[in-house]
Amino acid sequence: MRKKINVYAIKEKKEEIFKNPFYADNYIKALKYFHDFLIEEMESVDKEYAKKHIKSFDLYRLGAFFPDTGFFEEKVPECICNGLELVEEVSF
Repeated sequence: MRKKINVYAIKEKKEEIFKNPFYADNYIKALKYFHDFLIEEMESVDKEYAKKHIKSFDLYRLGAFFPDTGFFEEKVPECICNGLELVEEVSF
């Protein structure tokens, strides 16, 4: 069976750029990575400013990587969730 590792990236909407992509075995691990990123953002600035700023980040799935073949499966970037949605779901 071919192992597939999903490729994700965080997009900053204000600058219209994707940050460096990262790999995660599943959706839950990708959300954890995104959550950790948002916590770092919140800790670096004032909490009220951070809540406004966090909504400018989205998590996208870009495709998949197959380590046994080295093949990348590209997809149209798919928005998985918004930073503000995640913050509202998870209590900091």
